[in-house]
Amino acid sequence: MELCDINLQDYIHQDDSKPLPEAIPYFVKNATSQVKALQIWNIVKQIATGVAFIQYRATFLERITILHLKCQFLESQMSVNT
Repeated sequence: MELCDINLQDYIHQDDSKPLPEAIPYFVKNATSQVKALQIWNIVKQIATGVAFIQYRATFLERITILHLKCQFLESQMSVNT
């Protein structure tokens, strides 16, 4: 993905041949159930944040498109009336 350093598959199934940057936490497979729950919650939270961001951009672009079409319509109406 363009906005991410790694994808979900690389995060969960870390390949030792391509080490992750130190700043990126890795998925601990042999962790306690509490730690696993926190890791899964973190993944779900990040996915939800990404979906919200995509939805925001889509709504923003839709509003700009509608505004642009309204402006074009008004300009065409003004040129017809003059």
